[in-house]
Amino acid sequence: MLWSLTTDVGEATPWHEHEIFEFVLCRSHGGRLLWPGGDVALRPARTLLVPPGTRHRFLFGPGEAGRLKFICLPPSDLPGFLSPAQLALLEGFRGGGVSAADHPGRQDWLDRLADKTGEDLRVTAHFIRQWLAGEAVEAICR
Repeated sequence: MLWSLTTDVGEATPWHEHEIFEFVLCRSHGGRLLWPGGDVALRPARTLLVPPGTRHRFLFGPGEAGRLKFICLPPSDLPGFLSPAQLALLEGFRGGGVSAADHPGRQDWLDRLADKTGEDLRVTAHFIRQWLAGEAVEAICR
């Protein structure tokens, strides 16, 4: 079952991995997401995708914190709201490490989306479809 959480994170997490697709919507500056292949700063108007099986951790310096929205999607739930082509595209991110995208000038949109995503499956599905289609998204790493 899909679930989501908005939280302020200011402490480093241990290295971990899970069997879900984890989208992270960054709502403030502060911290970094690390994985064996690299790292990326957490900053406003940035979204991240952590595929299943990707070892990662969040790291914060002294006095740093990040306001983050986590959207967690078990692969078994995805066929209910993504097309076969979208599923194949999302599955293509497995094994590639963390992917990040910037949404320049769209922080207000991302904040409104973060407030609704997870509570409304239709909004969540729309966000994932837009993210996969690259609409208003500038990829920064993969």
